[in-house]
Amino acid sequence: MKVDEFIADIREGKTFGSILAVLYTVEFQKRGLPHIHCLVWLADGNKEFSASIVDRFICAEIPDIVVDPLGFALVDEFMMHGPCGADNRRCPCMKNDKCCKNFPKPFQNETILDGFGFTIYKRMPDGRHVLKNGVRLDNRNVVPYNMHLLKKYNAHINVEWCNKSNMIKYLFKYVTKGIDRAKVYFEITANTSNVSPGAHVAPPNEIQEYIDARYLSTCEALWRAFEYDIHFRVPSVERLVVHLPGLNHVRYEPGADLHALLASSAAKNTMLTEWFQTNLRHEQARCLTYCDFPKKWTWDASARCWKSRSRCTKIGRMYYVHPTAGELYYLRMLLMIVKGSTSYVDIRTYNGQVYDTFRDACEARGLLESDNEWKLLFEEAIISASSHQLRQLFVTVVMFYPVGNVRALFDTYWLSFTDDIGRQLRDTLGNPNYNIPQEQLMSLLIRKLSYAFANSGGNINEYGLPKIDVQCAFVDENRLINDEIDPEPLMLSMHADSLVTQLNADQRTVYDTIVGRVYSRSPGLFLSMAMVAQAKPSYGTL
Repeated sequence: MKVDEFIADIREGKTFGSILAVLYTVEFQKRGLPHIHCLVWLADGNKEFSASIVDRFICAEIPDIVVDPLGFALVDEFMMHGPCGADNRRCPCMKNDKCCKNFPKPFQNETILDGFGFTIYKRMPDGRHVLKNGVRLDNRNVVPYNMHLLKKYNAHINVEWCNKSNMIKYLFKYVTKGIDRAKVYFEITANTSNVSPGAHVAPPNEIQEYIDARYLSTCEALWRAFEYDIHFRVPSVERLVVHLPGLNHVRYEPGADLHALLASSAAKNTMLTEWFQTNLRHEQARCLTYCDFPKKWTWDASARCWKSRSRCTKIGRMYYVHPTAGELYYLRMLLMIVKGSTSYVDIRTYNGQVYDTFRDACEARGLLESDNEWKLLFEEAIISASSHQLRQLFVTVVMFYPVGNVRALFDTYWLSFTDDIGRQLRDTLGNPNYNIPQEQLMSLLIRKLSYAFANSGGNINEYGLPKIDVQCAFVDENRLINDEIDPEPLMLSMHADSLVTQLNADQRTVYDTIVGRVYSRSPGLFLSMAMVAQAKPSYGTL
């Protein structure tokens, strides 16, 4: 009930003003208690970032106890983080002796947007504070909140401003990541009560004994049993099917009469074929593309037809089609731009000429010139795909399709391939404000792409992409490795040069061979065997 009222307040504009869309998903904590993660699109969200707009909705400061005693008490109870750090090293947020939420935050005189898309909220050093477990906490420990929501619902409601598309994509991944999973281990031993003393116990089979399963707490199990909502979104999305002639999917129950099924409207009338028929019968429908059709027309699943509506807030989205699907991929590309088509033949027609294939029609429309098809592909994919998916897509396109200028395509979109790389690097270094040089970011990307090409049987060096900078790219998720490579490159180089002079002839041969392979980017496998006592100083040098 509280969530329903919360969403109603947002939709009615009582909290953030006029809105375009709302999405939330329910998540359960390890102890079972539910909470929601919600995204809200403001009607004026496309405006340039303004500190005054953010400050109107979000605050990260302790209220004045004299001016607003209720607000002060609520912030003290619900919106203070900690104490953690040196004051409480056992706090759940502490990882590697540091707060994983990066509290306390630094003081900030005004709200700004940093280079990573995160909002740095205003936190004035005004001397206001609260006491938690005997520890004094000030504005640096305030979790951002909305005072209207806090006073109405008396609950912890963290409100953040999202201003970058990659941030929204990251949050989408978070709110749609699915339920928790657990690996369950089953074992029968001779000591088990239901096994007779003389029975033979098979040796353990690790592969069979582990089951990858969903993990549901008692609260979540009851929530699902009573069929409460797990997610919610407004406006709704109409998913549009895409299929070649006669190749649409048909669902049927076991034992169904297939002949009757294939003759039914469920098999013959699809969203796409009925779009053709609607355009044929209604002239006013011909001004819309297939993807925009749900804005004015609604799909009646029982009658298997489109019906006109004066007011329809649905959003149309076609199912994703991979470039390897061939003609189906080119059909989808045409459906994104063609309006009012009445048949598959009509889609293949351009300037009065009917083309044999959808690919030929795309080429005639100029969609395949100068790698335009790949630009359209990545422009659409960047909106929703993760960086890992974009990298895999890039490798697939480059390796298996005729791309005219691979380097130009890479230069246009490579930054979109690195969203997760930058975040992982900052997490690894333990510095959320680390400004990654573009040379290092590109080198890390090239390293990941080289692995992706190799896994697909290719070689990244064959496609004219930038060469990897070994020093810049050698940053690993392993903290121990990062500690080893942390010193200044000049100091490391001088230290290495001094150690090389200590090698004997055989060791120098091994050193030169391995280092030569590294710089020539030639793969190699080496095994070094020696007595530990004799080789210990040498191994330290190597």
